[in-house]
Order: sequence, then structure tokens, then C-alpha cells
Amino acid sequence: MEIIASKAFIGAMAGLSAVGTAVGAVSSIQQGNYQKAMYESQAQYAEIEAKQQSIQYEQQGLNALDESLKVVSQINARPRNLDPFSGSTGNLSIQALAGGYRDLTTSTRSSEIAVDSGRYQSALHIGAGRQAQLQGQIQAVEKIASTGMQLASMG
Repeated sequence: MEIIASKAFIGAMAGLSAVGTAVGAVSSIQQGNYQKAMYESQAQYAEIEAKQQSIQYEQQGLNALDESLKVVSQINARPRNLDPFSGSTGNLSIQALAGGYRDLTTSTRSSEIAVDSGRYQSALHIGAGRQAQLQGQIQAVEKIASTGMQLASMG
């Protein structure tokens, strides 16, 4: 009778162990999925943040060009009897516009770099999320395999 009770106890423990393992495996998978979702949110945030920075750079470029246009209009509004050492109004206007265009070009390139950087950060977060999800799945398989080996050794 004692052997039957012992076998029943071992069977019950094996069942509980299997259930515990299944719960742990599901938990590992869910943990990986939650981490993946977190990383995906960070990826979206990185892209939004980069876009905001891009817009700021574009605005800076437009502001610089606007300032250049104001300078040109001031040059053109001056009386034509300029100081002979200051150059012609055409040359002064070209210089003012060249500076504004240079600033606009620099800001546009900075804007592009910000967007590219955001995409890169986003890709890193997405990759980390996939890795976290895979790690959760691997942990689940390891738990199931470990429990299977323990149950097999119990006979």
C-alpha cells in the first residue's frame, strides 16, 4: 500500500511540476512580448523625437533666410549714395543672400541627419525588442525541457 501511495504522490508532484512549468513558460513568453512592446514604443518615440528636432532645424534655416531677406530689403531701401568702401547694393545683397542660403542648407542637412538618426535609434529598439521576445521564447523552451528531464529521471 505504501508503494502505491508513494507512486501516487510522485505522480501528483509530477503533475504539479508540469503545471508549474507550463505557467512559467507562458510567463516567460509574455515577459518577452511585453519587453518587445516596450522597445517598440521606444522606437516610435525616437522617431517622433527626431522629427521634432528635424522641424526645429528646418525652422532655424527658414529664420536665417528670412533674416537675409530683411537685410536685402534694408540694403535696397538705403539711398543710392552709399559709402564707396561698402560696395554696391547688388554685391551686398548677394552676400546677405549667400549667408542665408548657407544657413538654410546647413539646417536642411541637419534636419536630414536628425531624421536618419531617429530611424537608426528606432531600428536599434526594434532589434532589441525582437531579441527580448526571442529570449522569452528560449527561456520557455528551457523550462519545459528541464522539467521534462526531471520527470524522466523520476521514472
